[in-house]
Amino acid sequence: MEFCAKCGKKGETVEGLCDKCYSEEHPALVSFKDVKVSVCENCGKGVFKNKWTKFNSVKDVIVKAVKEGVKGDKKIKVNPIVKKGERKGEVEISVVGSDEEYIIPYEIRYVTCPVCDREDSEYYEGVLQLRDVNEEVVNFCVNDVKKQKEKGVFFTKLEELKNGVDFYCTSNGYIRSLGNKLKKKFGGEVKISPHLYGRDKQRSKDLYRLNVLFRMEKS
Repeated sequence: MEFCAKCGKKGETVEGLCDKCYSEEHPALVSFKDVKVSVCENCGKGVFKNKWTKFNSVKDVIVKAVKEGVKGDKKIKVNPIVKKGERKGEVEISVVGSDEEYIIPYEIRYVTCPVCDREDSEYYEGVLQLRDVNEEVVNFCVNDVKKQKEKGVFFTKLEELKNGVDFYCTSNGYIRSLGNKLKKKFGGEVKISPHLYGRDKQRSKDLYRLNVLFRMEKS
């Protein structure tokens, strides 16, 4: 009959140790990194490998961070215990095919990602000027720009005028293409006017803002 050299338990041994003591002496997981994740409080994106990435939930961000930070060659199951409104908690980790279990702390940092930060600012690269248009045209522009959110394209400011609306936009290229899209769908005319507003000293390049004017034909 074999005995465990560590705890004295009778039974089969591996290198003189029972299964439990062997696991303690030879853990499947070598080490963990501190689990600290950054999550955008507006859109829910999380930072993974230094990039803002879309996740379905805060739990998914934590799971990804844990699996990336664990050193070992075994498959693991990760269960973050996330309570609403709390920034700190614990993660349960179990090793598949063994009795090994771990509990480690995590911390969530709620911040604003660069895309959402730009949406909340007054930054703009150009102005879409709608003149003599109806409500359908205005709504078309508002709905179309929503599809560009993942690309960091927004209307950051709106000015209502007597004969139209000015939309301040974060992308020159987008309002240029939107102006052509409006002309194709609603008719009318498009005029594009670039205006110098600064210079990029690092790249020795002039910086321009665009005014894209769309005017519907008067019936």
